[in-house]
Amino acid sequence: MAGDNYGRTSNQRLDTTHPDIQRLMRRVGPHFANTILEGERSEEQQRKNVEKGVSKTMDSNHLHSPSDAVDAAPDPLAWPQAGKLKARIESVAGQLTDEQEDEIMALVEQYVKEGGIFYYFGGFV
Repeated sequence: MAGDNYGRTSNQRLDTTHPDIQRLMRRVGPHFANTILEGERSEEQQRKNVEKGVSKTMDSNHLHSPSDAVDAAPDPLAWPQAGKLKARIESVAGQLTDEQEDEIMALVEQYVKEGGIFYYFGGFV
């Protein structure tokens, strides 16, 4: 079931999900730009996700056919840069120049903005 709001890859991923999820996401698409990251997932991929810490369990709703879960993210996709922020703060701990403080505050503001859009998107869905 092709939709007008997603690209080919997102549609292919969405097509592996339960029809109720497809209907929901196709209603979300016109109101909130997003991309479908994953629908149905292989057991091998789920195992890799657990090993990386991305998933906590092998009992995932992504393993059903059709999938009872979908991973989606707001567009444009920009993952919050927590690691960069933490490293920068640690590198200047104890002695901050005004310039360094401004740089850190800019990173904090960007992190909050990038992270906040994920919460907003989740609430919208």
